[in-house]
Amino acid sequence: MRKFMWILSGICLLILGIYLMLNPLSALNYIAILLAIIIVIQGIAGIVEYSNSKDRSGKGWDLFAAILNTIFGIFLLFSPLNLVLTAILPIMFGIWVMVKGLMQCIESIYLSKINSEIWGYVLTFGILNFLVGILMLTNPLIPAFTLAFYIGIGFIAAGLSSIFIKK
Repeated sequence: MRKFMWILSGICLLILGIYLMLNPLSALNYIAILLAIIIVIQGIAGIVEYSNSKDRSGKGWDLFAAILNTIFGIFLLFSPLNLVLTAILPIMFGIWVMVKGLMQCIESIYLSKINSEIWGYVLTFGILNFLVGILMLTNPLIPAFTLAFYIGIGFIAAGLSSIFIKK
């Protein structure tokens, strides 16, 4: 069930990322709600995975990231859309993407130590997410279509990473 939830959330992120890149102007009308739902799903999936894990050594950061995802998603779900889109979303999303990228880089180190074949993919997606997060933080007042494009790239990277990590 845990694997299914990670793959489902990854597919949702991938589809949303592609949609945002193809429809940047209309996408901003719905982005806060879609973003919130997907982030909450990923957060809950992470919490469920942590709670069902028998070996929790070194997994505290995973739980922390899952709790952050859930809180961030709930915040977005209940925030006024205009406030989120104009001021808070680029900054918070940039932080979220950077943290997600950092967590993926850390996970890739663990995967390389256990000789997993996917550690390079995870590292690549982690670095990509981290760089997209930096772009979001350094340009918080970018035009709407650029915001949707950056978020689309972040969702695609996060979605592919979720699908590959949880195989």
